[in-house]
Amino acid sequence: MRTILLGALTALMVSAANAQDEDANNANFLLPYCKLTAKEARANPDHAYLNGDCDGTINAVMQLTDRTGCTPIRVTVGQAKAAVLQYAELHPEQTKGSFILLAIFALRDAWPCKPNR
Repeated sequence: MRTILLGALTALMVSAANAQDEDANNANFLLPYCKLTAKEARANPDHAYLNGDCDGTINAVMQLTDRTGCTPIRVTVGQAKAAVLQYAELHPEQTKGSFILLAIFALRDAWPCKPNR
C-alpha cells in the first residue's frame, strides 16, 4: 500500500511541477495562499488559482491517505488545511521543501495511521 501511495504522490508532484513554475511546489511559496480567505482569494485571479491549488493538493493527499488508514473520512478539506497550517507553524524547518510532503506529514501528525482499518 505504501508503494502505491508513494507512486501516486510522485506522479502528483511531477504533474504539479510541470503545470507551474518550480516555486509553486515549494511550501514556503504556497502557504501564504493557503491562508487566504475566500474573499481575499477571489480578489485576484492568481491568488484564487493558488488558493485552489492549496486546497486541491490537500484534498489529493487526503484521498490517498484515506486508502492507507490515515485521515478520517469525515475530515473536511478546511479541517485538513487548518492542520497543515498549524503543522507548518510548529515545524518551520519543513516548509523549505515540497508542499505535498508537508501536507502528508501534517495530516499523519494530526491523524496518525491506524493499522488494520
